[in-house]
Amino acid sequence: MQMTDIILMFVSFFLTLFIFSYMVGDNRFFRFATYLFIGVTAGYVTLIIIYQVILPRLLIPLVSGSTHEKLLAVIPFVLSLLLLFKLMPPIT
Repeated sequence: MQMTDIILMFVSFFLTLFIFSYMVGDNRFFRFATYLFIGVTAGYVTLIIIYQVILPRLLIPLVSGSTHEKLLAVIPFVLSLLLLFKLMPPIT
């Protein structure tokens, strides 16, 4: 076994213990493990969306696609911008 395998084994063991510590009651270890799992999952989903959806289906056709592909990619790009503008507070 390599050193990284041993380290990952101990990390997974302790995270499993942290999750099972919920049986004793809600505590810091359980909350740490859940926050860690949620953060890792959010980061993984973000990377998947960027590299498998946004880049190949939106940005690459806009930059190096044919005219037909560029016209088809402009519509989702504009709609995405409109959704981002909805996040901004209104200017009064």
